[in-house]
Amino acid sequence: MLPFAIAMLILPQIGQWLGRYLASHQILALGLGVVCLGNLVTAWGAAGSLWPLLILGMIILGSGGGPLNGDTQKAIMGVVPRERAGMASGISTTSRFSGILLGFVVLSTIMAIVARAALTTTICASIASRCEAATEFARLVAAGDVPKAVALMSPVSPTIANEIAHRGYATGFVAALLTAAVVAGLSAFVVAIQMRPARGRSSPTVSDRALQRTTAEVLSFADCVPRRKRGALRE
Repeated sequence: MLPFAIAMLILPQIGQWLGRYLASHQILALGLGVVCLGNLVTAWGAAGSLWPLLILGMIILGSGGGPLNGDTQKAIMGVVPRERAGMASGISTTSRFSGILLGFVVLSTIMAIVARAALTTTICASIASRCEAATEFARLVAAGDVPKAVALMSPVSPTIANEIAHRGYATGFVAALLTAAVVAGLSAFVVAIQMRPARGRSSPTVSDRALQRTTAEVLSFADCVPRRKRGALRE
């Protein structure tokens, strides 16, 4: 997980630089697309037990997640009135943690189901004499208790049982990664389509938004001056 964490730490700075040239929805779509690619590369590495490819996929995953962290909050806060900023921040934080928990539960469930099916099928096909213990073996491997699962397969060679366990677990891991890649790809498409500006309107840049804020403040000040003068005259 170290390559993923390092990329997540460094890449938000690049996201801030991209914010000068791209709108928030474009950065979000780009980040989700990179996450989709990272999931696919990681799944490829896990399927073939290719550690360099697995590490590369984790780096790509962190590279996409870095810009998403900063721009998700900015995109939410940018579409609500200033007086409702606290409410928007609370909704953003709640939604983020709810999404993390939901994703963890769904992907873990997919991984466990696929890994159990693969392990049960492999045990019954390659070690027919221990087919009655295949379900329990699959349950223990999915729960992470590989040593106990290997001991359950006695008198089968521990090396063979270990190899079957790792192969089945990798199958479930790949299924979870592919599911995450599909969700990230579809999310990138939805964000790019639904958050783009209306036809005939260009997406405001950072300088445009700053100019809009400055103009609003000047107009508000200019509106207050006559009122103060009128109040002074009445007095």
